[in-house]
Amino acid sequence: MIRQMIKINEEKCNGCGACATACHESAIVLRDGKAHVLRDDYCDGLGDCLPICPMSAITFEQRETLPYDKTAVLQHLAKSPSPKTSGCPAFVPKPSAHLMLQHQMDYCHQALNFANGRCK
Repeated sequence: MIRQMIKINEEKCNGCGACATACHESAIVLRDGKAHVLRDDYCDGLGDCLPICPMSAITFEQRETLPYDKTAVLQHLAKSPSPKTSGCPAFVPKPSAHLMLQHQMDYCHQALNFANGRCK
């Protein structure tokens, strides 16, 4: 499918990681000192990373890619340690807040139920 995605210009990227922190889906990782999209289906294409980049290294593009996969994102976030977690290591606050803003409460509840089940 053709959809809006972010494009990271590696020549402009200074590797600060601000975009990775701003990404609610944890779709951006730092590799070899540069930001990269981990998986296209993790990126929602909304661009929370764009305004935070001090080098203006991130832009939008329309291109052929996989559709955004909310379930894959939730599974990825549940497995990945997050600097914003507290208490139980399976607690997942980032996607829950983000998905609530997108009015996708069913996915928010799915994330919280998954995390709570891992903490018992």
